[in-house]
Formats: sequence, C-alpha cells, structure tokens
Amino acid sequence: MLNKMIYDFAEHGLYYEKQNSGVDWFSLCIETLELECDLLTGKLLGVNGYLPLVKATKKRINLVDVVEKSIFLINPQEKDYIRGLAYKMALKVPGTEKFFNPFSVIFDSSQGVIQIGKGCKRKETLIRVDKNIICGMDSKSTLTRIILIPDEFRNATM
Repeated sequence: MLNKMIYDFAEHGLYYEKQNSGVDWFSLCIETLELECDLLTGKLLGVNGYLPLVKATKKRINLVDVVEKSIFLINPQEKDYIRGLAYKMALKVPGTEKFFNPFSVIFDSSQGVIQIGKGCKRKETLIRVDKNIICGMDSKSTLTRIILIPDEFRNATM
C-alpha cells in the first residue's frame, strides 16, 4: 500500500512519502514517469517519477462521473516481466501510444490536479484507482490518460 503522494516543485518530482513494500512489482514508463504494477496481477499500484510542470498546459481538468475500480493495465502472464524492472509502456500496452505520444501534461492548480495524456473525446470512462489516481479508459479498455491528485504540493513557486 502506498501512502501520501507528494509533488515537489523544487525537484519536479512525484513520489510517495512512505512506501510499503511487500508486493512484487514492475514499472511501465511514460517518459520519466513510472506506473508501478503488481507483478502477479498487473494491477496499477502507484505512479511516481520526474514530472516537470513548468511547461504544462494550465487549464481546468473535469472530474465528473468517476467510478471506483481497480485498473489492470496488463496481463503479466502474457509477457515476461521481471520484478523491479521498468518497461516502456507503448511497447508493452498496445494502443496507448496515440494517447501519450507526444507527451502531454496539464496542470489544474485550482484543484491541485495533474493530467498525463490526451484523453479520449468519445466514450471515455474515468476510473478512480485510489485517492490519488484516476485513469481514463476508452471503450476498448485502453488507457487514455492518468489524472494525479497529490495529497501535498511542496516548494510551490508557481
């Protein structure tokens, strides 16, 4: 279980204050951001990494009709994943490249919300993975965006 999600403006980093181990995991990477997944199930556990918001688009992020659910990004039995290693998401999760390439970041400072990815204009479902992570999924269950809601912003200069 991951604890308090922090975004630090001085380090341009997203991380968890305390991270409980005990689960074997691997990471799927979008640029310098890591999506940590359970090695046995493929369930999304957390998101962390280098994420500069200096050049992020500043606009409101709409968070309506969010449903609660676990997100399983991949079936780990289909691939040979190794505990603790990081893999480029576009190579491991088909269909995601069109939503995350080019890399797109939106920052809604009024709500304290960060969005990675373009999202999908048609038939997108927003799924709350936990208190800090909401994922957009299209009608084919392809990840379209990741919405991050840190518990705390540190060293804010924006």
